[in-house]
Amino acid sequence: MILMAVVGGSSLIAAAALAKRSPGWQLASIVAGTIMVFWIIGEIASIRAFHVLQVIYLVTGALVVAWTPARQREEASSKIEETTSSSMSDGST
Repeated sequence: MILMAVVGGSSLIAAAALAKRSPGWQLASIVAGTIMVFWIIGEIASIRAFHVLQVIYLVTGALVVAWTPARQREEASSKIEETTSSSMSDGST
């Protein structure tokens, strides 16, 4: 139940925030990935066994954290797109 509520719930909240493009979707995604990474590390430490799925979930959590775009990069890219689109509509190249 804890696994479903904490790890699954945080991932579900992050996915819903991303789908709605809520203002805090980046934070929700990073938190969900971090929870997954710590859960797997704790699982490996507690059972002292190894399974390939643990590696897959650990890498997935780390990639979620690493590939979530920073807010500054997103704002900068939107400004670049606005500048590009306005210069193209003016006819200048």
